[in-house]
Amino acid sequence: MGVITLFRRTRRSIPVRPAPGTPCAEAVDLHARLGQREVLAGIDLSARAGEVLALVGPNGAGKSTLLAALCADLPAASGTVRIDGRPVGDWSAPDLALRRSVLPQSAALSFPFPVEDVVRMGRAPWAGTPLEEDDEEAVARAMAATEVFEGGLLSRVYRQPVEVLPHPRGGAPLVVPIRG
Repeated sequence: MGVITLFRRTRRSIPVRPAPGTPCAEAVDLHARLGQREVLAGIDLSARAGEVLALVGPNGAGKSTLLAALCADLPAASGTVRIDGRPVGDWSAPDLALRRSVLPQSAALSFPFPVEDVVRMGRAPWAGTPLEEDDEEAVARAMAATEVFEGGLLSRVYRQPVEVLPHPRGGAPLVVPIRG
């Protein structure tokens, strides 16, 4: 099953953008393990629409692990993680992708894709929704907003802007940068 097949199974509705102050991601009594080691214990956190939240701490404190658990990339050992008010396990992958974006600290592309194609890959969650028709305009807006040239190949100079672009402003309301 390909990515496009996964996202096109059914016609999906577009999530309502949360009102300022509404919890977008929440952790309640979150515990997480990496292997046999518990790295998060009893964490309570709420990331709300319209606010900027900073996780600050020394290396190894669990910041990246907390972000991975909040965006459902790492399962909780116990406790609850909710996105848009629902436990993360209740969302299908395509519907979860409409509600949050993940920006890894680094990502490698194995082939020299044109920049525009890499940006377009970030629109995959919108396939099967009424906003699918806006893909070309969203890609053009994202490229213009970050001053990425059109028609070029991904290069070292443009690697970071392109990694940011797959999550254009018209995308998920919760953007989670992940540091490795």
